[in-house]
Amino acid sequence: MSLDVTCVLQGAADSIKNNINNADNVAVYKSRGGEAVLYGYSGNTDIYTKIYNVFVPEISSATWIILNEGTPVIDNEVSEESRYRVDFIEPGSGIRSYLGMPVRYKKRIIGAIMITSFEEIAFDIRELGFFKIVTNQIESAIENAGMAEALKESEKKYRDLYENVPAGIYCKSRDGRILMANPTLVQMLGYKTIEELASMWRSDFVVDHISDRFNEMLRKTSKITELESTWVKRDGTVINVIENVRAIRDKNGDFLYYEGTVTDITERKRVEGKLKRSREHLRKLTAHLQQYREEERTLIAREIHDEFAQLLTGMAVDLTWLKKRLPGIIYGESGAAVMEKIDNFSALVDSAFEAVKKICAKLRPKILDDLGIEAAIKWQLDTVKTQTGIEYEFTSFMGESLPDHKVSTAIFRIFQESLTNIIRHAEATEVTVNLERGENCLVLSIKDNGKGITVSSISSMDSLGLLGIRERVHALNGDIKITGVPCNGTSIKVQIPFDDESMK
Repeated sequence: MSLDVTCVLQGAADSIKNNINNADNVAVYKSRGGEAVLYGYSGNTDIYTKIYNVFVPEISSATWIILNEGTPVIDNEVSEESRYRVDFIEPGSGIRSYLGMPVRYKKRIIGAIMITSFEEIAFDIRELGFFKIVTNQIESAIENAGMAEALKESEKKYRDLYENVPAGIYCKSRDGRILMANPTLVQMLGYKTIEELASMWRSDFVVDHISDRFNEMLRKTSKITELESTWVKRDGTVINVIENVRAIRDKNGDFLYYEGTVTDITERKRVEGKLKRSREHLRKLTAHLQQYREEERTLIAREIHDEFAQLLTGMAVDLTWLKKRLPGIIYGESGAAVMEKIDNFSALVDSAFEAVKKICAKLRPKILDDLGIEAAIKWQLDTVKTQTGIEYEFTSFMGESLPDHKVSTAIFRIFQESLTNIIRHAEATEVTVNLERGENCLVLSIKDNGKGITVSSISSMDSLGLLGIRERVHALNGDIKITGVPCNGTSIKVQIPFDDESMK
């Protein structure tokens, strides 16, 4: 029970004692488990010392009946043999009449009013009805006190929230004058007092020239959310903020003021800018490394082809020469053994030739440089079909426009990585590939009939192949879309912008 309600109960006891005839002693109790605790008393001092705390030991006591059953108790001939034992009355106290009334709060019994008199037959039915009216008034007073206490507590919580919330809060008039601001906003803008800031207009500390647009947006929608703007503090420091503003109206819909919240995102913007610059540097480095790797692959493939292949060719020529001349020099079983070794060595040289071709193709397929992207994709599909048995359908609508070396290389590597993913993960048996020139872009579409990639795999940082594809697309300012349908395959669509200068 709050202090305010205690005062109400004490006031009720005093009022009954002073205004009701024969009400010599008035005690007000609050129910607390199995005991009744005194919260208000007016009357004889000697009796007060006896009733300060009254424990209810028997269910037949008047206090018990009132607190647990809510039934009024009246006894105009109190004695030791009285049917309703009055808890605090002792022999010789002089009490002759007793009246007890329950007190409710929100339909729940919270206590009791005990009225005693030194007179016999002090209370009758009329007094009982009158006391019911008095009790109702007391209950109303308690409810009002409870509402006032709840309102006070709510206001305190609101004030604490208003003053301690990490976001700035302000109220402004229609013309932009600051009417009120919380301490967070005052501190955010570097001012000392709320009054100092409240004498200003919003436009005084907003750097962006958006005041007209800001006001127009409020007039149209009465609400603005997530508006980014730049504000200047008292010392001239610039900060970045996000505002949320709404119009406050009365119950008739008439405008009162605008209420806004402000969050300082300067540090967040700084970190975002730093992160963005870091990503750009990383992407430039990645693009440079990819270009450097392609150049190295081309160089190594050329060196292997030009140097190692020439050595193998020389070895093959010499072996052919030996094979023609040795039979006339070596006879018998020795000659047959030598010829068998030469045949085996020739087979090894042929295998070496094939290995050189495969290594050169993996490093940099010569067909890509000689015949272009369409022929290179067709060659790669034929190779995969031979190795895995995966069927394919390839269509191309490039016409006479062929992308330059940089775009061709990127498209081919994206295509290769996609095929690798299909072979490793998709469990597909068919692949459909389409290459065409769209409106100001080159479009590569790849679809398989496999188990379908999951959403988590598409966005996973562990999907290095997809990350590599995205980086290649981003380096060319392109766009990529990956979709998967369970048991119905995966689709990849890549669009690379181009102009006439980027085409051969």
